[in-house]
Amino acid sequence: QTAFVLRHAYPEFPRGTVHLIGVNPEATGNSPHLVVRHDGQFFIGSDNGIFPLLFDGKPQEAFELTMKLDDMLKNANVDHLVEVASAGTHAYHVGEAPDARALTVAKKRGFDMTGITSRQVNQDDFMDYDYILAMDWDTQGLLQQQAPKIHKHKIQLAMRYAGDSEEAVVPDPYYGGPEGFTKVFDLLEDACSGLLDVVKKRVTLYA
Repeated sequence: QTAFVLRHAYPEFPRGTVHLIGVNPEATGNSPHLVVRHDGQFFIGSDNGIFPLLFDGKPQEAFELTMKLDDMLKNANVDHLVEVASAGTHAYHVGEAPDARALTVAKKRGFDMTGITSRQVNQDDFMDYDYILAMDWDTQGLLQQQAPKIHKHKIQLAMRYAGDSEEAVVPDPYYGGPEGFTKVFDLLEDACSGLLDVVKKRVTLYA
């Protein structure tokens, strides 16, 4: 009924109108929140099957409503107190831009990854950062080998901070299809959300 009403009502609204759809609005891993643009209007709601019922054909544009860690920190008003960086354990891709498949997924989710290039972990990182998060067991082991003894306690698996996901590690999507990169984004967003809760408490203690 909601789809029927909205399908016939939205053409009467002026261009630029934003429609908030409240049918089963909770976002999950299988039905994230979407922003959809169609006929000059915007629709925001859970991707639970309602959008195909609203339009004839595909919408002009659609992307997921998600946030990267930098955005989460900004919304929590601690971005001026926290520095975030990314690095690899090997020098295979130093200076290169992210994988094209990662860029595609990022763009759909509203992330701007332009200007990002790969670099290798160095000894300063172990001293400069309070949390050093590894994607999997092998990476964690390599970091433990490189880190000075006094900083080894900082090295953890990223997924220990996840709240919704049961995976222990983040899989390497390189040899698979684009769906692998989508899964990686899902897992890391979950882990970053949990990490933010910890960081906010720590910043409150020491700020």
